[in-house]
Amino acid sequence: MIKHYTFTNAKKLAKLNIIATASRPQTIAWCQKLGADEVVNHRNNLAEEIDKFGDQNVDYILCLNDTDGHWQAMTKAIKPQGTIFSIRHLQKRGSRQ
Repeated sequence: MIKHYTFTNAKKLAKLNIIATASRPQTIAWCQKLGADEVVNHRNNLAEEIDKFGDQNVDYILCLNDTDGHWQAMTKAIKPQGTIFSIRHLQKRGSRQ
């Protein structure tokens, strides 16, 4: 349910353009139903997926799982001075490089 409230609040309160990640047709449809403006496939290169929409970089990233696995892609997708939010801590030493 966290995704539902995150989408709803981000769109209504913060007036953000939402780019969600999903890989299966069912989850893509679910993200769109919740109000995602764009949906990218998290199994592909996230920075390249975001570039398809003309957004060179994004202001905010909310990572709800596998921070270590997505860290490199997130650092490429975030704008300078952007913010990465995560509910998971980094496990690997040196992941912040």
